Amino acid sequence: MAYVPKYEEESKKNLVALHSNGKSQAELCREYGVSESALAKWIKNYSS
Repeated sequence: MAYVPKYEEESKKNLVALHSNGKSQAELCREYGVSESALAKWIKNYSS
């Protein structure tokens, strides 16, 4: 069975942008149902 990502790349980038605009990781995780480890990885990968 093939891996199907739960979140589109654009959604990940939007969450990273919200974080860079001042929202906390904990707040984003609660609002969007994302694990803290996943969000931390996205921030690392998509932050410029």
